Amino acid sequence: MLNSDSKLIYDILRSITQGDDVYKVIEADEIFALLPEGKTFTKVQLSSIIRELKDRDYISVKYFTPDEYCLLTLSRFDDVPEQPVITAELVETQEEKTQEKGARIRYEKTTEKPAKTVKSGLVFLMSFLGALLGSAVIAAIAIVIAKFVL
Repeated sequence: MLNSDSKLIYDILRSITQGDDVYKVIEADEIFALLPEGKTFTKVQLSSIIRELKDRDYISVKYFTPDEYCLLTLSRFDDVPEQPVITAELVETQEEKTQEKGARIRYEKTTEKPAKTVKSGLVFLMSFLGALLGSAVIAAIAIVIAKFVL
């Protein structure tokens, strides 16, 4: 969620760009003119708010200077949906539904086969043979390089 200042600037930018999918050049003075009375920002504060909006993907910015911004406002809805009022009737109906679901649950025994176990000696032998084979391949490549390249 945005803080109140960022939301205010975002709403002003949306009103200026009118939600078009076109980048628009907006001057800082245009934004300052649309601020409600009692709210004032410096150009540095405005730039930091616009940078924050850009980082949070509320707007897309091509370039900006302290006096001028080329930006596109993106459609993004952070409105929290209204929470339903929880009443005693709602709680009772939810409990009844969970009880009905509980009555339909069937428990079946599963017959799982035990996992195959491998002896540790076999694992060691295969690891050793793999390392030996890898070393032989590297040694053969080194010999070929030493004989024909050097």
